Formats: sequence, C-alpha cells, structure tokens
Amino acid sequence: GSLSLFKKNKKKYPIIVTNADAIIKINYEKLLKYHESKKNFLTIVTVLKNYTIPYGTCHLSKNGKLTKFLEKPNFNFFTNIGNYVIDSEVTKIIPKNKFIDFNELINFLLKMKKRIGIYPIEEGNWSDFGKIEDFRHQNKDFNEF
Repeated sequence: GSLSLFKKNKKKYPIIVTNADAIIKINYEKLLKYHESKKNFLTIVTVLKNYTIPYGTCHLSKNGKLTKFLEKPNFNFFTNIGNYVIDSEVTKIIPKNKFIDFNELINFLLKMKKRIGIYPIEEGNWSDFGKIEDFRHQNKDFNEF
C-alpha cells in the first residue's frame, strides 16, 4: 500500500505503521527502543489471545482412525493488532507504486530471512473497530479508553 509511495529514508529512522481501524494505547518511545534493542527489521505489536473451542475435537490419522480426542481444547496465540515498526530499508525492498498487503510483506521479509519480532501489549490497551458493531461499541466507550 502506501509504503511503496515513501521516498527513500535517508536518515534511516524506523517507520511506524498503524492500521486505521485500531485504537492502541502504547508508549511509542518504549516500542522504538525495544525494536532497536532487538535489532529487528520488523516488530509486530501483538496481544495474547486465548481461545477455547466449546466442543470436543477429534484428531484423525490419514486413514480416518481416531488418534486423539480433546474436550474443549484451549489455545493461546499472539495476535497481530495492526501496529508495526519497520526498518527504513523497507523503502528499498518494496517496488514503487505497487500494492502489497501487509501480510504479504511480512511473509516476503521472512523469506528474505529478515529479523522479525513481536512486542506484546495487554489486551485492554487495544481496540479494533473494523466492523460496524465494533465501531458502535467503541464509540460508546471511547471516553473510558
């Protein structure tokens, strides 16, 4: 997207990118220091999410035989919340005036063996309003955030 429109960053400052449908309470100075201390090419701000499947799950072998049964399994994931710090060199990697989704950029950087890290924040410091229901709820509670 818009990163392809950036001019080459001569001063080599990191670039902060935030999705337009998220409100994030974060100390950007700490985020930048973390990014630089880890020597990351890209740092993804994340939130730890816990998901429980409300049913038992069946795991099968290739021939259809039950190999494992888990009742209401629980999974933890660091989820991307749409906030990033990127090395200024990204302006040299992305083709000019070419649209690339951010997930494509991340996978491209992984293939290039660029160092990518995460910066976890607490769930209460982030709110997504990409869906109209979320926007209405967020608008109602905005003063509390």
